Parts: sequence; C-alpha cells; structure tokens
Amino acid sequence: MSLNNKITLLILTSELGGKMESNTITWWIYALLSAGFAALTTIFAKIGVEKLK
Repeated sequence: MSLNNKITLLILTSELGGKMESNTITWWIYALLSAGFAALTTIFAKIGVEKLK
C-alpha cells in the first residue's frame, strides 16, 4: 500500500471517529475489484491485438 493510500485511509478512518463502518469497507472492496477487472481487460485486449498482427 502506497503512502498516499495510507494517508487517505487514515483520513477516512479519522472522519468516522476512528471506526470504519462496513459500508466504507464494502466501498473499498468494490473499488479494488473494479480496478483489478479494468487491468485484466487491458491485458486481455493487448493480447488479442497482438494475435491479430
């Protein structure tokens, strides 16, 4: 986890009074999954284009 992500997480935690609600954790999970699938889509697209050449 990069320093920027740690600072953001710290800010979110402090704004919630030191407790992370389950909704916040769920949001982070969906955001990470979305980023992961976007990365996979890019990788698979690149592989597909290379096979066309």
